[in-house]
Amino acid sequence: MVQFIRRRHPAEKVETVLSSAGFGKPTPLQTEYVPASLKGRDLIVESISGEGKTIAQLLPFFFRPRGRRKTPSVLILVGSAEEAAKYEVEFNRLPDARTGDNLIAVMGKNPQAGADLHLLTKHPGLIVGTTERIIDHIRRNNLRFGNELMVVVNIPGTEEHANFDFDVEFIFTKLNPGVQKILFTPSVGRAEKLSSLLKRPGILYATERRSNENFAKQQENTKMKTKDEQFPQDTEILKGKLTQIVQLIKEDEDPEVLNGYRKLIKKTVPLHLRGYVTAYLFKQVLGGGAMKTTASGAAMQTIFVSIGKNRKVFPRDLAKLFRKNLNLGQNEIGNIKVLDNYSFIDVPRHAARKAIDALDGIEFHGRNITVNFARKKKGENDG
Repeated sequence: MVQFIRRRHPAEKVETVLSSAGFGKPTPLQTEYVPASLKGRDLIVESISGEGKTIAQLLPFFFRPRGRRKTPSVLILVGSAEEAAKYEVEFNRLPDARTGDNLIAVMGKNPQAGADLHLLTKHPGLIVGTTERIIDHIRRNNLRFGNELMVVVNIPGTEEHANFDFDVEFIFTKLNPGVQKILFTPSVGRAEKLSSLLKRPGILYATERRSNENFAKQQENTKMKTKDEQFPQDTEILKGKLTQIVQLIKEDEDPEVLNGYRKLIKKTVPLHLRGYVTAYLFKQVLGGGAMKTTASGAAMQTIFVSIGKNRKVFPRDLAKLFRKNLNLGQNEIGNIKVLDNYSFIDVPRHAARKAIDALDGIEFHGRNITVNFARKKKGENDG
């Protein structure tokens, strides 16, 4: 029989434990959730059918410290007696079940609350119950909870259990402030009401687990990328480009437009992936990860344009105008600085004269513009 070891990180043992219980390899949910739950942080866990949710919720019990002998270490709340009964069946399949302190009490499968009392007198370490039955025992002073409790809430996917959220809120008021709370939910949106009762919760997304499975299959191909696809070696150029972008955002971009994009990203992209999305977009701006000669500032010419913010002109407007008339690619336009009454834009030196000939004197944003070479600063040479 496989022996569980308390207070030890279980990641390396989960597969062995499940194999001994007659299961196959851990599901992505089990692999991700068990270590995360043992860090003591509040969690919101998206879970869909077929992910092995019941076993995932049971496993941390065997690795958690018991704390006070007469209080449970794990409380699992469910919406129906039928659901509660499933936990007892799965629990008994696991090694070490019903040995030592590893006792389970299922509340709610018996119509009469009094039938649970003989289980509670044995001081089970794990209690699974419907919210109604748990509230009943709390009011009868049959249940007490310590500081080292983990509470796992299984939020129903439908509105059939209209009082479920209210029941959970009541139970939470009877817990000590430091108790760990975990919400299992069909979607993060369904957990919105109860999530306000958690303290800075981490979020485990179902969609992210699916993408990780696909990612694992693609890792070998990733290692075979060509040199042009690798991270650029000249990090100073990248830092300079990022500094320029930050400055453009501060000085030239329309905050209302950017806020629209921010809201879309916040709604669509999981919090823990937003940094990667930013990195990916920056990589795309640079042309797949390799700095273009023009983007780095080489062989560029600064052009003066006699229109600016007062005419509601933004960098994207000038970039579009110059690309269209000069047949330039996305990465061939350099820095763009838009001031109140005029602007400056960097274009490839070979296209500078063509830009002046094509754009000087045309009507743009309601006025005829002047387009010419920008005056050089004192002391600046032709390089």
